[in-house]
Amino acid sequence: MRLVVGRCTESESGGRMIDAIVTNTMLPSISREFLARMIDGRAIELVRVSVEDSDFPYRFDECAPAVVAIPGIPR
Repeated sequence: MRLVVGRCTESESGGRMIDAIVTNTMLPSISREFLARMIDGRAIELVRVSVEDSDFPYRFDECAPAVVAIPGIPR
């Protein structure tokens, strides 16, 4: 959060800067990964955003595979 706030240098446009950082920096990368995983049939349960060297690395946690119980068939 400090990195985002640190990039918002003017109090008059701080909220717009936060929106611009999220919209133009974070969302494109996250969206590409979501789409790529959807195409591969892998669901995402959680996205973790952290800060390293003035950048926003992401970690995507996948959902556990669904287990479907069919009556009469052992797992």
